Amino acid sequence: MTYITSYRHPRIAVDLDNTLAGTVKAQLKTYKKEGIKIRKGDIHTPDIQTELLRLGNIKPDKSNAVLAKIWENTKSMPLQDKSTVPVMNLISSLYSVTILTATIADLALIKEWLSINSIIYRNIIKLPYKDKVRFVKECHIHMFIDDDPILAKEVDRSDKKVIVINQPWNNSVAENSNIRRAKSWSDVPALLDHWE
Repeated sequence: MTYITSYRHPRIAVDLDNTLAGTVKAQLKTYKKEGIKIRKGDIHTPDIQTELLRLGNIKPDKSNAVLAKIWENTKSMPLQDKSTVPVMNLISSLYSVTILTATIADLALIKEWLSINSIIYRNIIKLPYKDKVRFVKECHIHMFIDDDPILAKEVDRSDKKVIVINQPWNNSVAENSNIRRAKSWSDVPALLDHWE
């Protein structure tokens, strides 16, 4: 796969599921309607499907089907938190923002959700999960914002900056010179300023 690599502004890559969009929130709300009660705080690993299987005996096929159905109704997909939109739009005014995702959702639905929520970005790239780190390394990404602890640690090893949006499954990620934690999106601008 070939990626465009020349931009005038510093580039930031931002994950979609559980970073911009409150995907797990939406999934758990759907399962609750079916009588399966799982709390977000019960999920301790980034492999959400495995956790849903462990916690609620929800098979991966069903988990994927529920997630795809949630994304089909873009108006019902929540934001990660209330400060997501204003902070993303501030970042987009200062940086070249690429939304980088391995989500199950179709690209058209993702773009519709971003438009409904008035989220500004330069481009969006949907690629396999295993290619996200390679993209960040090879395409002159300066900073990466994600919830996945495995990706955060791999990006850190490539000497790139990472902001980890707090989730129960990423508590194991320790801050260092390249990794900072954000309790919510409202923390992100100060963390970006720290590295400027």
